[in-house]
Amino acid sequence: TKLILLDSLLQEIKVWFVEPEYWKMMISVYLLLCLAAARGSGDEIHGRVSESVILTCTTNAADCGEIHSIKWYRGMERVYVYSPYIDFRNAEGILVDRSNIIDSESSSDLQIDQLQATDDGSYRCEITYLDVSTACPTVYNHELSTTALPQTVTLSVREEQLVTVEQPELGIETGVAGPFKLGEEIELVCEALHFKP
Repeated sequence: TKLILLDSLLQEIKVWFVEPEYWKMMISVYLLLCLAAARGSGDEIHGRVSESVILTCTTNAADCGEIHSIKWYRGMERVYVYSPYIDFRNAEGILVDRSNIIDSESSSDLQIDQLQATDDGSYRCEITYLDVSTACPTVYNHELSTTALPQTVTLSVREEQLVTVEQPELGIETGVAGPFKLGEEIELVCEALHFKP
């Protein structure tokens, strides 16, 4: 049986050295399994244009050790780098001057201020612990979608504009339609312009 095991081991070693594609495939499978084990769950986040939103990045220093750095990405573009280890914070790209990290014992969350309609997309945080041997979740994904109130709302009756309201007066300014005769059929038209559902 020792001879069979030795022969089997030699065949395996031969495959690894003779067939580099097999070796590449095995490493890729291993990396994918490690990434899947280290990936945390994420959320679908909804935010309104011009307001703020918070994306959570759960950390666990008690079990996973000290954090070296946390990097935030939107798609493939890095948008924020934070290192509590050296007290470094840096917003990049689309988030310069309108983002910050809110740090607590259990998370390092990305706050985006003055949301823009173009901020939609897939965001992820990647945590690098000083002790890389721990099997802690290191990646969290979020899908951010934005909505925007209309820029202008117009109410009309029979081609006559009764009220036109523009931001920021939406919901504050009112108007009166009429008078109309009892039993008279009217058609009100409400038109909202420049919004994102």
